[in-house]
Amino acid sequence: MSETDYQPAYGTGTGADRALARAMKQAAESAGRAARPAPAASVSARGAVRRRRVLASAAAGTVCVLASGVVAAVLQFQPTAPALPAAPPGPRHSLDREHPSPPPGAGSATPSASSGASPSGTVGGSPTFPRTTAPSSPPG
Repeated sequence: MSETDYQPAYGTGTGADRALARAMKQAAESAGRAARPAPAASVSARGAVRRRRVLASAAAGTVCVLASGVVAAVLQFQPTAPALPAAPPGPRHSLDREHPSPPPGAGSATPSASSGASPSGTVGGSPTFPRTTAPSSPPG
């Protein structure tokens, strides 16, 4: 292309516009001559590296998905503890008529160390927890 081929789009142009256009064309031509494509071996090596990275990330994603699926399956089939009641149990009525349950307010339902509770669950000789089975021998 010669300098006479260029026509500015905005009018006839001045001498400064023509000089600028000529300088731009020269810069473009010299950059075009200096630009060289990368060797084919280098381009192939970069492509191989990229493929390896893509495969590695796909393998890592697959491992994460499989591991989370195994964890979910293990947690789903793991036996769970029975659900606890939402409130403490109310007073029980004993089937054993020998030892009726104490009247309300007669003692603590849960023995504590400060109240002098014995390991058998009695406070001062009276039972705090009613028995649900008949005693094997009569108290003596």
